[in-house]
Amino acid sequence: MTRRLLVVLALAAALIAVCAATWRLAWLRGIDALQQQAAVRADRTVIALGDTLERYESLSYLLASHPVVGEALETGASDAIARANRYLTDANAHAHADVTYIIRADGLCLSASNWDRPDSFAGSQYRFRPYFVDAMGGRVGRFFGIGTVSHVPGYYISQPVYRGGRIVGAAVLKLNLEWFPGTDANEPVFVVDKHGVIYAATNPDGKVYRLERNSSAEASQSPSPKNQGQRAGSQEPTTEAGWKSSVYFDPGTKYIWALALDDAGNLFVATGDHGEIFRITPSGEHSVFFKSDEPHIR
Repeated sequence: MTRRLLVVLALAAALIAVCAATWRLAWLRGIDALQQQAAVRADRTVIALGDTLERYESLSYLLASHPVVGEALETGASDAIARANRYLTDANAHAHADVTYIIRADGLCLSASNWDRPDSFAGSQYRFRPYFVDAMGGRVGRFFGIGTVSHVPGYYISQPVYRGGRIVGAAVLKLNLEWFPGTDANEPVFVVDKHGVIYAATNPDGKVYRLERNSSAEASQSPSPKNQGQRAGSQEPTTEAGWKSSVYFDPGTKYIWALALDDAGNLFVATGDHGEIFRITPSGEHSVFFKSDEPHIR
């Protein structure tokens, strides 16, 4: 009896040891998988953020090259500054930047997109700001810091403004990156309708794909949305045998953050860059269902 008890205890101890080793191995593998996923998501975030900032950097160059901006900085005339105010307000609204402004060579802000607000940047001194120093040195300025007027953090991009071969000031964009999607920037989103048809969105080149089995596709012959903004010449992605894919909707924007289907079969597409939700009917017609004053809807 004692010997049998010892054998049972030994087997139990061995079983506990095996379970502990198995649990630890699974835990280590899980940690490793999470680390790998985190690394991939971090890489995607860096790529998405870099792409976003690169586009804004190009915009700052266009602002610095505009004759209205150069005239205002060179002459300082009130009518030239008024024109620059109107131009910067319009440009800032379309770019969805926080503030767009221009700084004279002595560091004084002459014109800003928020010129008509109590917290306007116009009239403030920016001579000491690193992005202004870079621009006056003929370089692109990039700086993240707290605003001296708004006291709100932001990312600043500046470009030198040339007039007659000399630098007369700087054009600056301030971006509030709170809206930035972070690690979800390149993550796909998809929904499945009651017929098993998959609608999948891609980022950061926002399109919605329709994936369905070949038999279903041949039977339904469902039309694609009549979207004038669809990009011509796009290549079809490869799919698993027995499935068919096609570009179902191209909103002409960069990001698609969410998809949803209602009971009537309408597909709703929430987008970034212009803050719009599109509705696509089962017959393929599309329209803007909602337009926000924010650049991204998620």
